[in-house]
Amino acid sequence: MLRFKPDDWLEGLARPLLMVDPAAGLYVEGAAPDWRFAAALLFGTVGVVAARGRLGLSVVQLKGLLSLLVMLYVWTFAIGNGRYFAAGLLLIGPVLLLTWRWLPGTRSFKGLALAAVVGAQLYTVQLNHLPNPWGLVQLREGPGLDLEPSPLREQPAVFLTVSAISYSILVPLFHPQSRWANIAGQRRIEPGLPEHARLQKLLGAPLPKYVIAPTNASSEAAPSQPSPALLDLLSRSLAVQGLELGAQRCALLRSRLVVGPPGEPDGGAARLGFIVCPAVKAAAPIARAQEDEAEMRRLAPVFERVERQCPRFFPPGGGTDTRADGQVTRHYVATDSRIHIDEETQLLHFRYFRSLNATRLGTVDQVLAGQFEVSCRKLPGRYQPPWDRD
Repeated sequence: MLRFKPDDWLEGLARPLLMVDPAAGLYVEGAAPDWRFAAALLFGTVGVVAARGRLGLSVVQLKGLLSLLVMLYVWTFAIGNGRYFAAGLLLIGPVLLLTWRWLPGTRSFKGLALAAVVGAQLYTVQLNHLPNPWGLVQLREGPGLDLEPSPLREQPAVFLTVSAISYSILVPLFHPQSRWANIAGQRRIEPGLPEHARLQKLLGAPLPKYVIAPTNASSEAAPSQPSPALLDLLSRSLAVQGLELGAQRCALLRSRLVVGPPGEPDGGAARLGFIVCPAVKAAAPIARAQEDEAEMRRLAPVFERVERQCPRFFPPGGGTDTRADGQVTRHYVATDSRIHIDEETQLLHFRYFRSLNATRLGTVDQVLAGQFEVSCRKLPGRYQPPWDRD
């Protein structure tokens, strides 16, 4: 995944200094400025110069410094994701104090220098702190997700989820002999994939089948049937597997779970619910599914032309095609990028997931002729170091 990897050597080598930057998307999703690496580098440089290299390091201290340095740059260029650098984020604290002890000057001066680092860290964290940005709820006793009683929960069935998050928390709330599969998550299960044979065996089981999707159930007046847009999503997801929606009405299972700010469980945020619709084997191949496949095959050479020019962000063979709302989209999960083709205008746009707007590439004919440009070094929406900003 390229999400947090630097886009060139200078950006990678400067990572200890750039971590001060209060910008989102640098090494974690949000803004998490960290002054400790830059401060340790500054203190260490001043200390080495003042002591003319004679610091009197012990073997353990030297190993700790070298380990952190190697760990820092292996992590930076291998993945750059802060969750995989937890050991380094813990080790930098003792290393900072070690380099602080090398500073020349009086005790008051050294105390002031350390206080400046702590103050800067607290100030920038306070500027960027948002309470519970992910909408998490506190741990508690009992089931992780309260779901209202329903006959659907009491009988064995095959449940098919169609969201990027599989909602596996639902599994313990249904009959233990029920089976689950995610058919439209971050990756389509197509012939040739190891999961395909297992999924087809599951879909051929005699158990009743349902497709299940999360929905907003904030009030008793919330719609108990899917919206037209959700129905279209469910239909398209099922059609890929040779299924279609059954004739029976869908059911809405409400949850008592409320997501709100910490300490305010009834803070007015949305209540979660799940739409459950029956799915049956399609009586005949669905014309729309065949049309989708034909259109995606027709436009495949267009995507491949962009992939040849910029394989870093649009890796050949690394995308998944979908067709909806008048667009054919190829999603590159590993690089968080998408290419869209508007079927009416025949225009191509690409978008990195952190970009506010899509960037135009040209028409289908222009792209096939090679008459387009894409900056493969840094897509719009990627982290911009200070020297790259306008």
